[in-house]
Order: sequence, then C-alpha cells, then structure tokens
Amino acid sequence: MSARGRRRRDAPRARATGTGTETGTETERDDEGGEDRGKGEDEGAIDPATARLLLFCVPLLWATYAPALRYVFVSETPPGSAALSLARIGLAQLPFVPALLSTMERSKSARPGEKVEADRAISAAVELGLFNALGTSLQAWGLEHTSSTHSGFIMGSVNVLVPALAVLQGDRVSRETWAACLMTFVGVLVIGLDSVSSGDGTTASELAVQGDGAAFASAACYAALTLRAGKYAKEFSASELMGTKTLVMLMFMGTWYARTVFGGGSAEDASFAFLASPIVAAAVVYSAFIPGALANYIQLKGQAGVSASEAQVIYASTPAFNALVSVLALGETLTKSTIIGGAVILVASLASFFVDEEADEEVDKGS
Repeated sequence: MSARGRRRRDAPRARATGTGTETGTETERDDEGGEDRGKGEDEGAIDPATARLLLFCVPLLWATYAPALRYVFVSETPPGSAALSLARIGLAQLPFVPALLSTMERSKSARPGEKVEADRAISAAVELGLFNALGTSLQAWGLEHTSSTHSGFIMGSVNVLVPALAVLQGDRVSRETWAACLMTFVGVLVIGLDSVSSGDGTTASELAVQGDGAAFASAACYAALTLRAGKYAKEFSASELMGTKTLVMLMFMGTWYARTVFGGGSAEDASFAFLASPIVAAAVVYSAFIPGALANYIQLKGQAGVSASEAQVIYASTPAFNALVSVLALGETLTKSTIIGGAVILVASLASFFVDEEADEEVDKGS
C-alpha cells in the first residue's frame, strides 16, 4: 500500500484521540519502526477490519443484558437495584483481578517511566469506570420501572449523542458516519412508536416516565464512555483498563448499596434473597460475565482500531437485537414497527463495514 493509503487508514485513530499533532507523531514513529511507541500502542493497536468484526459482537452480547435484568426484576423475589448491581459488578471483577494487581504493582515501581505509564492507565480507567458505573446504575434503576424493550429503544439515543459529543471535543466526524448515526436514530424512533403507551392504550405511569428519564441519562453516560474509550483503548491494553475500571465500578456500587442499607432503604432493597433461586442466580451470573465483563473487554479491544463515532454505528444495532431477545426470552411482542425500525438500524450498522473499505480502495487507486 502507498504511503498515502497508509495515512488514510491511520486517520480514524488520530481523530479519535482529539490530539491530532501528538497522534500524528506517534503514527510516524510506528511507520518508521522506531522504539518510542508507548506500551498501550504496542498492545492496543488493531487492524480496522478486525476491530469492526470484534465490535459487531458487542451489540449481540449487550442485547441480552436488559432482558436478563428484567427477568430478575420480575421474579418472585425481585432485588433492589443497588443489591443487584453490587452482586453483578463483584462477579465481573473476578476475571480482571490479575490485571489489576499487575497495574498496581507497576504503579509502585521504582522505574519512573513504568510508574508514569501505570499511573496514566489508572487515571484513564478511573474516568471510564465512573461513566460506566453511572450508566449501569441508572439503567438498572430504570429497568425496575419500564419494560426491557422500551429501555432498549431509549438507549438508542446514544447513536446521536456520540458523534455530537465528538464534534464538541474537536474531533472530525465524516458525512457517512453522521448519515449512519442519524439513520439508526430514525430506526429507534420507528421502533419506539409502539412503546409510547401501554398495551391497553393508557399512558405510562409516573414511575415509568422516571424510568425512561433514567434510561436517557444512562445513554448520555454510555455516549461519554464510548467517546473516551475510543481515546484510551489506543493508548493502553484492554485488560489493563478493565482491571481498574471494574474496581472503580465496584466501589461505586458498594457506596450505593451502603447508602441503601444505612440511608433508610427498605430491607427488601438491601436483601440478596433473590440469589436463592438457581435460575435467577444464573441470570445474574450471566449478566455479569457475558454482556458485562466480556462485552466491555471486547469493546475496549475493538475501539483501538476505529473512531468512537464509527464504533457507535455498530453498537446501534443493540436495540434491534434486544427486541428480538425480549420476544424470545420474555414473551414481549414484536410488532411491524419493531421489524421495520430494526431493519433500518441493522442496515446502517452493517454499512460501516463497506463504506470505509470502499473509501480506502479509492484512496489507494488514486495514489
């Protein structure tokens, strides 16, 4: 490939960092084979095509999250949001304990370079952990008061929030990516037409409206998470970020649970009795490891190869998959609007695999 084509393929990586000059320097060092590359770039770099394939697994896994939690909330012994979140994140931390210990050990290193790099990774992971913790807790609370399908549709607003936030921080978002993001948002609106009112035509309750508001706030947190993950995934390894990030989430959930216990919350909200049911416990374990730990790891791994806005186009298929899982697992209805809207979202999500490749080919031909 020509040098011009190579610069074209490196462009999304530079835009996502928000520090064009610095990233450009790092890319040149990579091309020259220099030894100044950072630890994260060696470990985090990934081919764009491979990154897209990895990222397409993420919405498939995320789509099972809301139905799994909704199943737990409608069980005979429904848990409080704080207790459920604490149990889930505690389990999700387990696979990343070795990575966490390794990062902490390097942070105490006597070698200045190694210590600085570890401290930067910790700082990045803390930021990602806070966004993720807020998004997770708001989504969990919202699912107590609204349907799994409805929550999934509202979460689709993240498709427009990500490129909008990217522009605000100075990143360049291509016309093709904007078009795909807006197309997915239209698909979400089409699907959401069926969830404006309840099945009997009555308007939603006040708690349901609050649940919707929590879902939208959760979407905003996840949009910020996607944007910042696009930067840090290129600088640090996914396992390194996940170890500290999950610990931050665990501390957040522990504080939330303590507030529930000592802040006047009911005994039911603080109880872990819901884990007594083997099926409910299995749903909790599944939600912690599959759409939780595994999906978040793949997200960080894949976003090392594409921009945050392009990644969000792929994530946009989550509501469509979520609706399908909700139908199969929870018996929720799949309407004509859901099918049409879901098809629109999937087309927009899959388009990212072809539009970018065609652009690369045209650049190479012109070189």
